[in-house]
Amino acid sequence: MSTNAMIRICGWLVALLLLLTWLAGSGPAQAQAGPPPIRWKAEGEIPEPEAPIEKDPGVILSRGAARHTVVQLDKIPTADERAALESSGVTLLRYLGSNAFFAKVTAVEQPEADTRVALARSVGVSSAMEVRREWKLPPCSVAAVRFAKSP
Repeated sequence: MSTNAMIRICGWLVALLLLLTWLAGSGPAQAQAGPPPIRWKAEGEIPEPEAPIEKDPGVILSRGAARHTVVQLDKIPTADERAALESSGVTLLRYLGSNAFFAKVTAVEQPEADTRVALARSVGVSSAMEVRREWKLPPCSVAAVRFAKSP
């Protein structure tokens, strides 16, 4: 076999090895369960809450009072999915990244709340959380509040 043929075979083997390595890194073994974590402006500066944050959309979206929440989906919703959510009383507002949105939730009675939760899950809502003030503040403000509360 000539030297040029050997060089070509080695080149193809290297390319095949790189392709297999890339495919192995992006395959099902590396897939995340659900959407990625939301990255807040003040990440790293936000102290851990005293109580766990409720993330179950069934709990958050079925509460009766009107309020603002953070809603995270499995994927970016289509226009039809957004319209369906809005018709159930969940209006997606500003996009936060990681398939998450600030959302306005209207007041609702229990029978409609169950329908809202079922619809939200059908369009891919994976979590919903009450808004914490710290999530909306720039890092320097969170640090100042943290400093003011320290003993």
